[in-house]
Amino acid sequence: SENPIYNSKLYDILPYKGDARGSDFEGFYKINSITINFVHAPKTFTNFTTNNYTVGYITTQNVPANDFATINAINNWTTITNKSINNTNKTVTYTGIPEGVTGLVFNMQLEGLEYIEILLNMTPTGPQEEGDLYINGFYQYGQGQSEQVHSNHVAVQVYGHLDVTKIWQD
Repeated sequence: SENPIYNSKLYDILPYKGDARGSDFEGFYKINSITINFVHAPKTFTNFTTNNYTVGYITTQNVPANDFATINAINNWTTITNKSINNTNKTVTYTGIPEGVTGLVFNMQLEGLEYIEILLNMTPTGPQEEGDLYINGFYQYGQGQSEQVHSNHVAVQVYGHLDVTKIWQD
């Protein structure tokens, strides 16, 4: 958009067992860090860091992955407070995220003709089985928008494991 998107909420509804998208897996995962890259959004970066916009999470197992109106009405997001700002690289990184997160919300004003990248560094916890299926989706809402934006569901499937007991032998 050429115009700013005020009061934008970007929602990342993560896979969880039994979600309406068909995720089916053993174990779980932990989000080690979240990095928002503003390299293509310098005005948005300035607004985000100056106005102290927030990133929040929820651990509810019944986040309605296909029901945007209900997602937008959730008001008990927990704010992630452990963040570091890199002014040179125009990134904001969040750490200290608890295990069991099923949804993220990014609150900000997106400036016109700019875009951001959101990178999640995740580690599986517990058993990961061949055939496990993780399905993710992303939604965006902004004040004054005529339509909400949502991504296609993205699926990742575990196909097998490589068990290595020796990493070096002389």
